[in-house]
Amino acid sequence: MKLKLILLSVLIGSLTACSAGVNKPESTFVDTNTMTQEESIQASSTPAVPSENDVTEKSGSYDVSQSYIELVQSNPIDKDYEKEFDDLNNSSEFSTQGLIQLETKYIEIWDKELNEIYKKLIAKLDDKPKKLLIEAQKGWLQNHIKETEFVVSTFQVENSFNIGSQGLVNIQVIHKNRLKDRTLQLFEYYYMLEGTDGFIYKSK
Repeated sequence: MKLKLILLSVLIGSLTACSAGVNKPESTFVDTNTMTQEESIQASSTPAVPSENDVTEKSGSYDVSQSYIELVQSNPIDKDYEKEFDDLNNSSEFSTQGLIQLETKYIEIWDKELNEIYKKLIAKLDDKPKKLLIEAQKGWLQNHIKETEFVVSTFQVENSFNIGSQGLVNIQVIHKNRLKDRTLQLFEYYYMLEGTDGFIYKSK
C-alpha cells in the first residue's frame, strides 16, 4: 500500500507539469513488480510506438501536406525512443522498472516540447485566439490530470482490483502519448501559422 501511495503521489505531481511554467515530473519510479519480456512487449511496444499511419492520422488533422507529415513522422523524439526501447528490450537488465523509467524519461521530453510549442504559438496569436487557446489548454490539462487520477485511484490504489505490472507501465505509456498527441496538435497549429519549425529536442 505504501508503494501504491508513493506511485499515486508521483503520478499526480508529474501530471501538473503539462503547461508552461509548471514544475517538471519526477524522473524515476520505484517498482518491485516484474513482468515477462513477452508481456512487456505486448504492453508497451504497440501503444508506445505508433505506426506511420497512426502518426499521419493524428498529426495531419488540418495540414495534410506531405512536407508537414514527413516533418512529424521523422521527429527525433520517436526515433530515439524506439532505439532505447529496442536496446532495453534486448538487454539482460530488462525489467518493469526499466520500462517505467524509460517512459518517464520521454514523458519529460514531450512535456518540455509541449511547453515550448505552446509558448511559441501563444506569442503568434492575437488577443481573441490567444484567450481561446489558453482556455482550451486549461481544459486539456484538467482532463489529462483527472483522467489519470481516476485510473490510479480506481484500479491501483483504493480498490482491491489491481492492474498489476502491465498496468503500471501502461499508465506511463498513456500519459506520454497524451502529451505527445497534444504537442503535435499545437505543433500543427504553429506550422500552419508560421511554416516549418523543428523540434527543440535534438537526437543523440
